[in-house]
Amino acid sequence: IFINQVREKIDWVVRYGGEEFLVILPETDCFGALTLSERLRQAVSGLNIEYDDHMIQITASFGGACARMASKANQAISMEQLINQADEQLYRSKREGRNRVNVLEVSSDK
Repeated sequence: IFINQVREKIDWVVRYGGEEFLVILPETDCFGALTLSERLRQAVSGLNIEYDDHMIQITASFGGACARMASKANQAISMEQLINQADEQLYRSKREGRNRVNVLEVSSDK
């Protein structure tokens, strides 16, 4: 599912924790991240998985963080800050009922 949606040799999809993945999208704004996340969510929700003569419905919750760079180079956002914000948005999606997408623009402006 992921491979058909991300840009080869540009985007990264990596496992992060037990059931979580990071999708790193360089040079992608929040709208692009939100759009891709929603496409991935719909693709997962549309899977027909049969197990032991039963159809299993699965869902996916997404959380994302996008960096809006400040005018001063010394106020860069760290990868750790972005991951923490994305994780917060993931848990927001889960709290709000699961099978949804939340993306936050993170600014390094103080």
